[in-house]
Amino acid sequence: MRAGIVDQPEEYQWSSHRAYLRQEEIVWLTSEHLLKSFDENPTKALSQFSNFVRCDKEQETELNFDSGCREGILGNEEFVESVLQKTSINGTEIELSDFVEIIQERYGLTGTSLSMPGKNHTHARAMLVLMVRETQNLSIEELGRYLQKEPSSLSKLARRMEIKCVKSKTLLNEIEELRKLTKTKSKMSECQA
Repeated sequence: MRAGIVDQPEEYQWSSHRAYLRQEEIVWLTSEHLLKSFDENPTKALSQFSNFVRCDKEQETELNFDSGCREGILGNEEFVESVLQKTSINGTEIELSDFVEIIQERYGLTGTSLSMPGKNHTHARAMLVLMVRETQNLSIEELGRYLQKEPSSLSKLARRMEIKCVKSKTLLNEIEELRKLTKTKSKMSECQA
């Protein structure tokens, strides 16, 4: 709809929306769980789901799908701001060299040691990838070029660290500490500019 290809969501043939509305069948798609979240009565659930997608005027919160969303978060301005404040360092713009400096200082590394093999280097590198993923102006591809590592390997490294973080409050605290250091460094860079 945003691209102007169709006027209604169910008109787009490459979407599962028609199947959710029971206008066609996709054998591998299970829609019952989603529809039950709207109402136990199947007829009411379909109606409420359709209204939700179309942003029915009767709904308490209206989402404008025509204008899209900000920062990849769908919601009103207040909601987006609260999500961004509670999570990550999204919105922070920082140079890769500053990030590397933060990580090296935090883990007692020097020079090109982040590119070298070794347990301490791997941990620090994983933290660096996690932090880079939370910024708007840096990419894992750019980090891969800097470290002379494959971006896919760096992504896998970050994913393994995320899994470890689920079980470790210590790692979560470590990430939060790095976020604070990054925000501080970013603010210092803004003041110098």
